[in-house]
Amino acid sequence: MWLHNKEEVDRITLNINGGRDLGYRAWTHKVNFPSDSVGKWQVKVVTESGQLIGLTKFTVTP
Repeated sequence: MWLHNKEEVDRITLNINGGRDLGYRAWTHKVNFPSDSVGKWQVKVVTESGQLIGLTKFTVTP
């Protein structure tokens, strides 16, 4: 789930690979950013049931 200034702007399905022995790996990217993308962003990784399993935050400045 991609959020811009606390508002959800996109949901992108994430494929998670690996296992307990080697660890889990996943990646995502976004190509359709709003024309005004300045502000606070969050990318949340959540399970289908809504459990949060990962979060990253970043800020886009002018």
